[in-house]
Amino acid sequence: MCPARHLGGHQCGGVDPRGSGRRCDQHVDADGHADAGSDVNSNQHADRHEYAAGVAHIDIDRDGHADTRADWHEHLHGYPDDVPGGHAFTQTNGFGGAGNLGYTVVDDADASFWTEFQRLGGVDIVGYPIANRVQYRGFLIQPFQKLVLQWRPDLGGAVPVNVLDDIIQQGGDAWLAVDRQVPRGQSFADTGLEWPAVVANHVAILDAYPALHDYYASQPDAVDRFGLPLGVDTYGPLVSVRLQRATLQLWTVDAPWAPAGTVVVGNGGDLGKQAGLWPLDADPPVAVQAPD
Repeated sequence: MCPARHLGGHQCGGVDPRGSGRRCDQHVDADGHADAGSDVNSNQHADRHEYAAGVAHIDIDRDGHADTRADWHEHLHGYPDDVPGGHAFTQTNGFGGAGNLGYTVVDDADASFWTEFQRLGGVDIVGYPIANRVQYRGFLIQPFQKLVLQWRPDLGGAVPVNVLDDIIQQGGDAWLAVDRQVPRGQSFADTGLEWPAVVANHVAILDAYPALHDYYASQPDAVDRFGLPLGVDTYGPLVSVRLQRATLQLWTVDAPWAPAGTVVVGNGGDLGKQAGLWPLDADPPVAVQAPD
């Protein structure tokens, strides 16, 4: 059994990736229908500030209106440096972004997470921060919704953590596949192959899904950013890909967060948070200078 903070339930949801910090849970049932879950507007308790890692691509603004994907795309880049060395995010504070609780992403003497967050794709690829900096397996990390960034002093930069691999090491394979709609890993005949052949071997599982294949191929340094593809499966209207560091989702029907045929990065960092990969004391939001 994966020693997760909350392994029960059936939702495949997540935090809206920009505006509200509300939970936007979805469960795809046997008939392929997505059932909406309830909003979570408080994360005072560990169990109440967990975020599932599936669908998370609709934005609710402060007036309660849903923005289109085109509308919220404008917000993904160009955040101001509103705290020394970086930016304060309140979107995932559990209170719909209201108040002055949140997470800062900054460059300082210890790590340049603000620079690396932007370099790796910002909110679109990395997601909003979901925890503060914390030590994990000997390295300083900062978890975000989609990726968990690890500062590497030897490289002078950040690399994503192999979150999915680490969850599997804790015994979370069945939990991912059954409760979080992230497929089990397939078997690969990688032994004895040169690295380019290993990569080709894994990427080949996406060949049956051109949109997924093209999305992965289009990403700069896809293997470094997402890891190797490990498994792919269909859950109703969702084609889900498990990689070492992230998940990808291809939606085959129109959804509020993604038109049919759209590929999005799933909330792999939220999965790590649910599975308890890092200490709980890193998770609660702290007082920050709230953006205007």
